[in-house]
Amino acid sequence: MAQKKEFDLTSEEVHKLEQALKQEEFRKLLVDYAKEIRDPENKKKYEEEIALLERERGQDVKFLSSNPGFVVKTKSIDSDDKVFINVCQSPIVAKATATPVKRSKRKGDSWSIPYSLTTIRKDVDHANAKCSVIDFVIHPETYALGQKDARFKKMLVDTAFDGIEQKRGLKLDKEGVL
Repeated sequence: MAQKKEFDLTSEEVHKLEQALKQEEFRKLLVDYAKEIRDPENKKKYEEEIALLERERGQDVKFLSSNPGFVVKTKSIDSDDKVFINVCQSPIVAKATATPVKRSKRKGDSWSIPYSLTTIRKDVDHANAKCSVIDFVIHPETYALGQKDARFKKMLVDTAFDGIEQKRGLKLDKEGVL
């Protein structure tokens, strides 16, 4: 699995950045750029342009924006750093489906829970301690089932843990959910 490389600047790059930040014009351009990329109209235009370019290459691209849900706080087994899993919702993700099954004279359902994961982002918590953040995005109706039923919510959290471990290579402390 390809891992994201750490952002590592050389001393020359750090020096150039320090010099640039001392210049009023550079700081102004940087602030303008930050405002521009936060503007919803610019974001929409950017997404349309990327989608068009990808269609020309024969690819279908959908940009996923999610609505907040709840947060699961745990730790990485390898580093002991805090990990925050944002359980979010988006109608772009398919709904969960259940298939009836029978095991040892007991009937039940086997669930398929489609989801999307973001890459792991490094951040700091409210105490300024290093942590990792990842979004686990599910369909709003799937999310609603978890809000109504504690066992289903636990299944969603377990699915998030399994997906993060399998797809992002981050081993999480399942017992120490904070």
